Amino acid sequence: MHHPSLTQSNAAIVSQTIGGAFLISAGQSSFTNILIQNLPSAAPTVDVSKVLVTGVTELRNHFSAEEMVGIISAYMDGLKVAYAVALTATGIALLVSFASKWRSLKGKQIVGAV
Repeated sequence: MHHPSLTQSNAAIVSQTIGGAFLISAGQSSFTNILIQNLPSAAPTVDVSKVLVTGVTELRNHFSAEEMVGIISAYMDGLKVAYAVALTATGIALLVSFASKWRSLKGKQIVGAV
């Protein structure tokens, strides 16, 4: 027989693990898509694929100061979208947590607890 509290705990752990995996992928994909979309207009002389493979910590070593202005602008647009994905997921999680039944476990004996 499953104890309801343990089943809810297991569901929370599974949701956190799977949700985290999907949301990291969604944030990275949205960031990359916005970067690919905005970079040609923000920095027309820059090769988009070169920016993607260079990585943020090495950009200043591979691009000129003039190119960096457009690259940083496109990066910021991508980060805004990635943060929006994270904030949306946080809001959904908050709403779901309020929808679940809240009860006190004080004084209750939980079977299987250490």
